[in-house]
Amino acid sequence: MSASLRQRLLRYIFLPLALGMIAIGVSSYQSVRHQADRIFDAQLAHFAHVIGELTRQQMRESDTEKSRLRVATRRFFTLYEKDLAYRVWRDGQIVLETSHSGAFGPQTGAPGFSDRLVGLERMRFFTLEEEEWKVEVAESYEARTDLLRQVALSVLLPFFFILPLLGFAIWRGLRGGLKPLDRLSARVSHLDPDGLERVGEDFPLPTELKPFVASINHLIERVEDVIEREKRFTGYAAHELRTPLAALKTQLQVARREKDRAQRQGMYEEALEGIDRMTHLVNQLLLLLRSQRTEQAMEPLDLTALVNAGITGIAPALAAKGQVLEANLAPECPFQGNVALLRVAVRNLLDNAVRYSPDGARLTVMLQSEGPGHLHLCVHNTGVSLTPEECARMAEPFYRGRTATASGAGLGLAIVSWVAKLHHLEMRLVCEGDGLGVHLERQS
Repeated sequence: MSASLRQRLLRYIFLPLALGMIAIGVSSYQSVRHQADRIFDAQLAHFAHVIGELTRQQMRESDTEKSRLRVATRRFFTLYEKDLAYRVWRDGQIVLETSHSGAFGPQTGAPGFSDRLVGLERMRFFTLEEEEWKVEVAESYEARTDLLRQVALSVLLPFFFILPLLGFAIWRGLRGGLKPLDRLSARVSHLDPDGLERVGEDFPLPTELKPFVASINHLIERVEDVIEREKRFTGYAAHELRTPLAALKTQLQVARREKDRAQRQGMYEEALEGIDRMTHLVNQLLLLLRSQRTEQAMEPLDLTALVNAGITGIAPALAAKGQVLEANLAPECPFQGNVALLRVAVRNLLDNAVRYSPDGARLTVMLQSEGPGHLHLCVHNTGVSLTPEECARMAEPFYRGRTATASGAGLGLAIVSWVAKLHHLEMRLVCEGDGLGVHLERQS
């Protein structure tokens, strides 16, 4: 199970911060320890110089050539007073020593700093050698360790109190900062599929959420469009198929009771024609639904070749009605589009022109192209008398006009209109004389 967004953010923010603070504490402790060692060593060297100088001064003032003084160990009153042990040598003889320096053993060899074990205790030595004088000053590492322990506690201990408080503060901050996301999630979860509404418009949104909400709203618009298309498709199908199916059922029932074989055969033939019409209707409905999709594969094509193929396809229908088609096509018309949908649109335009024109009529097809941004396709047929109001409605699904005599579903121009929109073409219906001209244009 994946962690929640709060847990992920808390982990991504708090863990690096905690590790960073611990690393800072450890590095600070190491730095303090290094500096403390240098300070302790400097004090040790300074103390050796002071002891040496005071001893020589005392020897000169007392005019004593040979003497040995022992300094008793005293009690300390502050935490940071040093329990230092020292010995002062002159010509190989001890002239001054502390009472607890007897365990040092023989003289330290080379001058400078060194570490030695005195009994079971590790000690830091500094040896100063000047002419016949040698001064040894020693300090137990335990004193340094105690001080560094106090420093470590003062540096690291606050982290153990700060980190939980910091984690709680980050958690509260994330909880408050993600409240708009909670509200958005609740809003989306309560959306009604039958009445989708835009989200994020009834409360302020952080800048980071606005692109996400815009994408959701865009998706809602597309879902609404799909739902509307499905409702429209269902309505179209129910509207157009209900009456023909009822008539077909009645016709078949009558044919079944008909005694005359010839009449019964004729009824069956009419029923088959009705089935063909309904098949054509269903195919047109499916094409209309497919043409309304917003995402279609686009590829380079030659629109002139596509129109020529459509003209070849209607040649038998032209010959059957004795019609003449005049084509004025550009030699080439490069275009970026969906081949299948454009082929359907061209076929519908040409099929409508043939179907709704009388026998012996003259049809015209014109295709002009003056560059990639300019296109003009026009299909004109005669024999259709339309009012301006009817002309404006011819692209509506299932609208066929008052005077339509040819069979059809009234979806041909609706499909052409949707294909044109998909390819960013403007579709114009113009009543020209005794006919109708369908213009598809792009000028950019």
